[in-house]
Amino acid sequence: MGLGDKFDQTKGHAMTAGTFMRMSKGVRHFEWTKGETIVHVYGSGPLDTIYVNPADDPTRKSPTK
Repeated sequence: MGLGDKFDQTKGHAMTAGTFMRMSKGVRHFEWTKGETIVHVYGSGPLDTIYVNPADDPTRKSPTK
């Protein structure tokens, strides 16, 4: 995972199995995986995902035919 508005793999940090990250409200970040991965997202109170680039939001993409 890494911090920032844009994906930059050179600024990322590897996270091994069992590690976690904690983010405050409004912290812009990115993540990616290699191989099979399980990600658990937990939020206390309201939780929302806001995409910096709306084109990356999978809910806005039309379904494939």
